[in-house]
Amino acid sequence: MNTLVIVLIAAVLLTVAYAFYGRWLSKKWGIDPKAETPAHKFEDGQDYVPTDGWTVFSHQFSSIAGAGPVTGAIQAAVFGWLPVLLWVLIGGIFFGAVTDFGALYASVKNDGKSMGLLIEKYIGKLGRKLFLIFCWLFTLIVIAAFADLVAGTFNAYTVDANGVIALSDAAKTNGAAGTISLLFIAFAMIFGLLHKHLHLTGWKETVVGLICTVAALAIGMTMPITLGKDGWTYITFVYIFFAAVLPMWLLKQPRDAMTTYMFIGMIAGAVVGLLVAHPTMIRLNDYNALREILDDKDNLEKIFKRPIYGLAYPNGSYDNRIVDIAKSVGIKYARVTNDKYAATKAAEAYAANADGPMLIGDENGFSMPEDYMCWVPTCHHNHNLIDFGKKFMALTKKQYLYMT
Repeated sequence: MNTLVIVLIAAVLLTVAYAFYGRWLSKKWGIDPKAETPAHKFEDGQDYVPTDGWTVFSHQFSSIAGAGPVTGAIQAAVFGWLPVLLWVLIGGIFFGAVTDFGALYASVKNDGKSMGLLIEKYIGKLGRKLFLIFCWLFTLIVIAAFADLVAGTFNAYTVDANGVIALSDAAKTNGAAGTISLLFIAFAMIFGLLHKHLHLTGWKETVVGLICTVAALAIGMTMPITLGKDGWTYITFVYIFFAAVLPMWLLKQPRDAMTTYMFIGMIAGAVVGLLVAHPTMIRLNDYNALREILDDKDNLEKIFKRPIYGLAYPNGSYDNRIVDIAKSVGIKYARVTNDKYAATKAAEAYAANADGPMLIGDENGFSMPEDYMCWVPTCHHNHNLIDFGKKFMALTKKQYLYMT
């Protein structure tokens, strides 16, 4: 399926779910938009701070969207893109969104209490203790995994075959990513202070947030810090400590607002890229085309634990150059996106009296391809697949070798 179609389907479903299902839940739970929230009732500048809807949205959005490109790609590699897409849409709408919405509303209805205090109130002290123990253990695992992942991503060094530590080829890129992350923290605190003391709202808030975001990206890419994994690990744990103790308005909320600006820019850029410069193999230079094929081949071989010799040309984009590149890395057969269905339908008029299913050269029916690097399939799943399957099963010419 075309990537742009998937993006459009997901956008429509999520928008409809928010507009209708979210509104239905809001009415079902009796939410009053005019009711006084704990942030106004108990305002203290630390734990209770009135916050506009955009900032609250940014805080939630960046926390969810930030993990998507990491966990989504990993799950898709293991389970395939369709199960993960269904889980993101169905699970996100009917499980994840409802859980977050319900937890937030329950807290608002109970003077801003955390989930542990809510459990104590409605279940008991033992329930609260068990929940907090689970949270503590789970948080330890998450923090350890987070620190290791972040430090490994920003690490500028590698160990060669002789055991010598040296700068990796991606040292500058990794260092830039780490530096941008550090600057995001610094500029987020500046943004938070300006937002609080200058009472920034509307377009002024957006302009200042965008300036801080662009500044962090520009400076970080220009002056990358190169550190090893241990150095980034220490920095990550220092950040985790301050993120846990500093007021929300000072670090996490402005940080998430800046992250949301960045995510929106990335999403918009991806959509524009799909519309304006849809990525196809023939548009890639030799090196990038080689990397695309070789990386996918290596990843599949790691998953299936056996050599991979075939591929399907993405979006049906290929030429003699791409064929030669694929052959150079061990690809022995490749499928194109067009099929024999149309030609077969056209041939039915004069093949109606044929004995058995049609076997009209390489252009129709089930005959084997002359060129395995340009393998034209008999049909796609939406092109009379069942009918072709019945014809295939009825074949009487046993001398043919059929491959799937």
